[in-house]
Amino acid sequence: MPESIWPNEIKLVSLPSAIFCTIFLWNGLVYIVFSKLPWQKGSINARHLFFGLTSFALALYAFATFNLYSIDQFRSALFWQKLQFFIVIPTFVFFNFFSVQFLKLNSYYLYFIMPLVSALFLPFVFIDEVFLSFELAPKQFHFFGYSFSILEASQGLLGKAFLVWGLFNLVILGYHWFLAYFKDHFGTLLPTASIIFLLTTINDVLVTAQVYTFIYLIEFGSFLCIIAMAIYLFKDYVNTSKGFYEQKNRLEAANQEIRFLVDAISHDFSAPLLSINGFITLIKSKKDLSLKDLHHYLERIEVNADHAQNLVQDLATYLRIGHTKEKKTTIDMAKLLEDMRAVLALPQYAELQLELTGYDSPFLGYERRLKQVLLNLVQNSLKYTSKNPVSIKIEITQQARRLQFSVSDNGPGIPKEIHHKIFGAFFRNHAQPSGSGLGLAIVKRIVEGFGGEIWVDSAYTQGARICFTWPCG
Repeated sequence: MPESIWPNEIKLVSLPSAIFCTIFLWNGLVYIVFSKLPWQKGSINARHLFFGLTSFALALYAFATFNLYSIDQFRSALFWQKLQFFIVIPTFVFFNFFSVQFLKLNSYYLYFIMPLVSALFLPFVFIDEVFLSFELAPKQFHFFGYSFSILEASQGLLGKAFLVWGLFNLVILGYHWFLAYFKDHFGTLLPTASIIFLLTTINDVLVTAQVYTFIYLIEFGSFLCIIAMAIYLFKDYVNTSKGFYEQKNRLEAANQEIRFLVDAISHDFSAPLLSINGFITLIKSKKDLSLKDLHHYLERIEVNADHAQNLVQDLATYLRIGHTKEKKTTIDMAKLLEDMRAVLALPQYAELQLELTGYDSPFLGYERRLKQVLLNLVQNSLKYTSKNPVSIKIEITQQARRLQFSVSDNGPGIPKEIHHKIFGAFFRNHAQPSGSGLGLAIVKRIVEGFGGEIWVDSAYTQGARICFTWPCG
């Protein structure tokens, strides 16, 4: 056996391996560390952990390749080649676990059988003539017109069995990543890079088995996969951070609303409860209470109890908005108007008009919520309008992919200085009849929950007009 077995020019092949080794090593350490940071709550991020272990194993593989192509001693060269195969097995297993976690594959075979069978090859790698032969043979490499040859040990029986086993499982993983590419659940960049990584690995298996002559590409494929994963995780981090801050803002807004509701409820409930308690005290304190006075006090108690009950119902409606789902149905406004008339039981002096301006066709939308909005607005007009007869008009105009509704009445109108306040929860105009103060707040919450807008038409001078937009189609 010659003392020096590698041509000097072949040593140049080892230089990319040194670069890849450094990149894989740092990448692996970063992902392993960031799979579980001390300040993070919850379990370890399995995707990060297995990707980090895959990258770390590839760093060892690149280190073995660097030494294999740089060493001058036969025994040392054979050791590094065996080490390459020894490292390929856990690399294969780690990438399999990463794929299972990332693609959320529910496969008993990929979870248990494939890793277990692959691990059974490990003890035999360093046994001569079992996994690799003891003698070196020249192997030709061709790369776009450039040819060279190096000496490598050929595969033993178990080594060939592992190549067949690995090729079979690489095709299975490639199939799952191929499906992920077309489903586009994770974007296309990482599935594309993973497919390239698997193809380069298959190439190395076929080159090792001498099916054809080409160069080893697994390090290049791994590099592309790591770059793609880094880009994916950066985008995922940005989106997660954005979602975190949006969720934080929503929680802060919800907390503010809860504090406001608690204060408002305690205030609004105290009035009817104090009244009920006051009338009960009067009934108990008057020994010679007449039946007429008793009836009067009981009526006042009933009125206050009804007010408290209405307040509870309105509050429950307000809080449920946005938490119940509704399917779209075809809405016929003429039929909806007749349903509203039946629900409202309008007095004889009240008149409800429906005017379709530029749009009189049935449309697809959320009928129950739209009916709730219109009923609240019509009831609000009835409550605050003292003219006889009461005239309430609903107009509809079509806009791009939405309808604009307006509900107008012939009442006293809404003072401009409170236009910006009337949609707030528990707001009441003290110059007008009492109520829960939640009617228009419910309307606003429903409309904005469906992506619409609601406002007071300040240019309308013949009463009050409230406009809102509603999705259709």
